Amino acid sequence: MLSIELFIQAMESLESKALHVRPLQCSRLRHQLSKCRLCVTCCPTGAISWGEPNIDADKCIYCGICATVCPNGVFEANTPSNEVLLQKIAAGLQHQRHIIFACSKYQQELDITSINHNIVTVPCLGRIDESILVGSISLSAEAVGLADAFCRHCDLKSGWSIVQQTAVIASNMLGMFGISERIYFLAKTPILGKKEGKVTVPASDLSKRYSRRDFFKALTQGTTRATVLAASSLINNDENTGKAEIRKSGLPFYLPLKRKLLLHSIKKLGRPTCAAMNADNLPFYQLKIDASCTGCGMCAYFCPTSALKKIDKAEKVAITFQLSSCTKCNLCQEICYQGSISAAPEINPDKLLNDKYGLLFAGIPIIKEPGEISWGK
Repeated sequence: MLSIELFIQAMESLESKALHVRPLQCSRLRHQLSKCRLCVTCCPTGAISWGEPNIDADKCIYCGICATVCPNGVFEANTPSNEVLLQKIAAGLQHQRHIIFACSKYQQELDITSINHNIVTVPCLGRIDESILVGSISLSAEAVGLADAFCRHCDLKSGWSIVQQTAVIASNMLGMFGISERIYFLAKTPILGKKEGKVTVPASDLSKRYSRRDFFKALTQGTTRATVLAASSLINNDENTGKAEIRKSGLPFYLPLKRKLLLHSIKKLGRPTCAAMNADNLPFYQLKIDASCTGCGMCAYFCPTSALKKIDKAEKVAITFQLSSCTKCNLCQEICYQGSISAAPEINPDKLLNDKYGLLFAGIPIIKEPGEISWGK
């Protein structure tokens, strides 16, 4: 069995211009009770393995799938980065109101280099996470196509299932704002107009997943969503955007860039149209802590994103929670020795947007001080 130090070094060997790696964000490295295996099960080449932990940098093809499935930002793709993708999307939307994502194989087979401004090429469709799909809509895209014509017969089979799941997650996110049927799959090859630089989507594909009524309604409303936004406006200008912060305990915490982009994107969509949303197929959930909690704070101590915080005042303890920072990694539930933490079946979309910490657990009431959270009855 490799030591933690050696495994961290092995993970860091994947660091390159194409992939940024933050080993200490990994749930498995933070706590031995973590059951997360997403990067292992989804890696199409077997470059990452647990059991006898191993990282084989020679097998890595930098498809970006690990960056999509990892909830905690252990891996973040750089070629292209999410920022670059959003910039390409914003540029393409100046020509047409729909965007098509295609893999590099799609590009090679159909020779679409340098044409069709609204075809964005990535190494694999599995590289596309929900922040890109939702971000496309917030940048005024009226339809987002995923060209999966080659996915069924591709060697990177996990990519197809991952992008299908991502499309469901993104659609559910948009559904919170009353936006429906904007994401579709292109089972057939679009007709490429090389001279005009345009793409014609087969009507059979578009009509199944996209409402023409919604399309023309959106075009005539003149809402904020119909305005082309600078991609940089989706990114927090904080100087520490790409850096992990360090707790007093020494453990780092970091909110993945894809989550920051997703939060900025949904804030561009207006106000939620529903008071509650089923938490299934969403990238976060509302946590609950029952009375069996001892206030040990281990959930907050090991949380990779600082969605949970332990607050000590006058020898009293409270646990607070921020919905927007929860990446659904499950680490808090897995390590709680009392089994006190669970997930609620629904979330409140308004809490997702307000960025505030709410009280989950309080031992004994504490007097509120100016500008601070009060807890207890």
